[in-house]
Amino acid sequence: SFEDFREKLKNTMEENKKIDEEKMSVWEQEVGRLQAEIKTLLLKEKKANDTISALEDRARDSEENLQVIRGQHSKNQEILQELLREKDNLLQKKENLEEKYEISKLKYKTLKEK
Repeated sequence: SFEDFREKLKNTMEENKKIDEEKMSVWEQEVGRLQAEIKTLLLKEKKANDTISALEDRARDSEENLQVIRGQHSKNQEILQELLREKDNLLQKKENLEEKYEISKLKYKTLKEK
């Protein structure tokens, strides 16, 4: 009868409403879980970006330090070359003085003999 149909329809609609509410609750929980996961991933991304920035800063500092060291090395090489030239000059002067000394000794010996 019409009343039975109406009652059945009403029951079906209530069951569907319950099912929809349960589905909605599950979806809301899933959305909440996904939002929390997104938040966690965003925090991890920020931490990774901060780490990358810090590493880039360290790399830049290291490169600057390397340039300074190269500059110092270059200056040290120039100083070393200058010192080696001075050493050669001093050795040459020493040899010249030794020669003059030997000549002076011979002259003295010759004068003494006369």
